[in-house]
Amino acid sequence: MNVRLTVDLPYLLLLPDGEYPLADGPSISLGWTLKLSQDLDITASYTQATTEFAVPDDLAREAQQARRLQEAKKFLGRLNQLLRWYRAASRRADIVELTLYRASPFSFFIAGTDVPWGEEVRFASRPSRDIPEGVTDAVRRGLVMGVEPDVADLFLLDAEEARHTGRFRETVLFCWSTIDAVFNREYDKLVDRALANEPKESRKFFKGLDFGLKNKMSAAMYLIAGRSLSREPDGLWEDLSESYAKRNSIIHRGDVANEDDATRAFRVASKVVEIMRAIAAQASQA
Repeated sequence: MNVRLTVDLPYLLLLPDGEYPLADGPSISLGWTLKLSQDLDITASYTQATTEFAVPDDLAREAQQARRLQEAKKFLGRLNQLLRWYRAASRRADIVELTLYRASPFSFFIAGTDVPWGEEVRFASRPSRDIPEGVTDAVRRGLVMGVEPDVADLFLLDAEEARHTGRFRETVLFCWSTIDAVFNREYDKLVDRALANEPKESRKFFKGLDFGLKNKMSAAMYLIAGRSLSREPDGLWEDLSESYAKRNSIIHRGDVANEDDATRAFRVASKVVEIMRAIAAQASQA
């Protein structure tokens, strides 16, 4: 049995109705087909994107729900590829990639009919936030002192907004700008403090590019601060390593990023900022 998956885009794409085949990778083999159709009426105009996939006729109810979630995520990845190409070709800066939330709902029908195949899939939006206590005092204090907010806080906010608006590559790069700014600043201070009585060349080596960022975050941090990022719980080092590889692939090869990459980068950056600030506060009290 074939199932039709449908999403109503928040955009009207100026493309003709029809099928748009996609390759499985940088090869000539085609693995997916997206079908676009324009819906034009008095109140709203938008593009509808659909695709089809095959499922066993006797698929269990629980397995159907899992399959709907899986297909929604796969479909969004292909849809975002089309949006990137449309954005680049049309020079439309307002067309950005979609998150699972912004693309919701994902509707499923038995192919060739209007009979639903289970419930539509909706993904939750970002949680609402209450204004924390102390905001007013912090704003007044910063203005009176004539200083700017920490660049790390602003970068993380930029990254969060980019993630929620579907700009996943920008999210990864914002996050690693945050990590670079916070980690290197605090790391250099720790090296100077721990090796204050050592030759200048020694400190320069530990802070230099040749020593390597991951060496600084692991062995060097353990020696100078007693806390290595490679020993942190909850898989931080694995996430950090994967995110660092993604950052390099974006910068050096122009690779794309997906929502999982953006979420991982944001989680890593937030944790690194938290750890480095805690270590800096502890060192200042020593």
